[in-house]
Amino acid sequence: MKKTMSARIMMGLLGVTCTLAACGKSESSSDDAATTTTTTTTATGTLALVPSIVLASPTGSTSTTTLALADAAEDKLDVEDPKVAVAALDQAFANAKDIKGCLVGLGRIARPDRNTNCYGPSVLYRNHPDATSGDPSPAHLPSGDLGVFDASEANGEACVAAKMNEMTGKIRKTVQESIETGKRALCFATVLGKDLPTEEGETLDLTADVKTALDAIATDLGKKGKLSFSAIKITLVEVAETGNVFQTDVQAEVPRGSLWTRVVTKKYSDTHTKGYVWGVFTKSATATNLQGPAQRNDPEVFSVIYDKEGDVIKFEGTKSAAESNADKTALETDKASLFESDKRVRVATTGTPGYAHVMANINSASGAGEMVFMWTAGGAQEEQRTLHAKVTASGDTRSGWGYFGFGPKLGDFRTAVKAGTVSATQQSIERMICNWAGPNNNHTGINYAQKQLISFSTDKFTATANYVGFAARNNCGQGVTGGSFEVAKGNPNDTVTYAAWPAFSLQDISTGEDKTNLQSVKSLLLDTSL
Repeated sequence: MKKTMSARIMMGLLGVTCTLAACGKSESSSDDAATTTTTTTTATGTLALVPSIVLASPTGSTSTTTLALADAAEDKLDVEDPKVAVAALDQAFANAKDIKGCLVGLGRIARPDRNTNCYGPSVLYRNHPDATSGDPSPAHLPSGDLGVFDASEANGEACVAAKMNEMTGKIRKTVQESIETGKRALCFATVLGKDLPTEEGETLDLTADVKTALDAIATDLGKKGKLSFSAIKITLVEVAETGNVFQTDVQAEVPRGSLWTRVVTKKYSDTHTKGYVWGVFTKSATATNLQGPAQRNDPEVFSVIYDKEGDVIKFEGTKSAAESNADKTALETDKASLFESDKRVRVATTGTPGYAHVMANINSASGAGEMVFMWTAGGAQEEQRTLHAKVTASGDTRSGWGYFGFGPKLGDFRTAVKAGTVSATQQSIERMICNWAGPNNNHTGINYAQKQLISFSTDKFTATANYVGFAARNNCGQGVTGGSFEVAKGNPNDTVTYAAWPAFSLQDISTGEDKTNLQSVKSLLLDTSL
């Protein structure tokens, strides 16, 4: 016998996280600006079908992104804070009276991805001590391999904070577009007055109704940018005393390309919600909106898992690309094929599609939080570059620490996560690999990491202590004084001035407080069951 419930479509816009700089500490936002919930007539217990998830760094500043709507003056929403930007769109969707009102935000131009100059610059070197037959030509290390090179950005922002914000912002953009498209579809459903499914297993198909509505306003839609839906379906997956589970599936053509998203949510109580978002995005070859021109057209595959209870939000995001023909074919057959049973994106066993995994635990009331961000540009057997930051709050004071180094190999770590065998002593950072791509490099590394102590001041985190110095050689320059090994920022054929590498000042992570700080990986991983 099928279980039943009764409800109307609702724009339940549940804010689940925010930047620490914006959680009651920023002048630009309130304590919980993204948690406004607006409904039409609903039955008790109806849940937010598409939550307002903001993937935000615990070291975020108050100006990490800008939302500016592209056309009419009355649509302009210039917002510095990503949490506030989401709240602004939430409110706009909630206020929509007709289909036109659901077009708010479509086709907007956003700030380009930031580039953290203090991290991993392109450098030239001479007299490399690991070279056995003289320096190669050019004697060059590409960008991205050197970790924290300068302690701060030009504006004084601590480098570990700046890089954490950059990496989080990149994955946030992709995820946010998926969530916004799902919300837009529900906005259409709301203004069309459609009923939610009432029986377990029942699906509401909105595709034809929305197409008819959009065709009727083609002129207005044309001013905003491309938007069409080949599927909008809402399924009541489960009716249970602990909370109803809805699944929303959307396939759309948006200004930047083609997007599929699946959102599954479960509301356990008025203060406790869990769920996940899956997405597959294929950029248009001519896309110019939001994230700029496509660099490549491999489909981006991403997931977000979250668990919000009271003021505390835990979330994980994973992202990769469907690089191989086999993966692309699998997506054509089933968009969910590259997601695994634990709801995270699978790791490709071949090729170099890259992979990112962020995990965080943030308290929106206090402004405290912790985040680990791991990523590779290559394949499963590559060690993951890792940033790990934690911020504590006492009154109006926020301070903490941030590390950079290299974690376990991607494939090994992902296997342990899926099997549930990650140890309580697993460190996010296991070593520092200083000579990633130089002469006679090896990735054994040393049991050290870069570290900065940080404190929030006005609009950003600045460094109060720096332990980031090393030389790009296999022993990181540990115990070495003097010598002729020199470095200069630049690219081949640049005219540069060489100088000595920074003196070794990395922190030992094999013992003591620094080891303990990095052993929170298991506690940040989520139970993905609903």
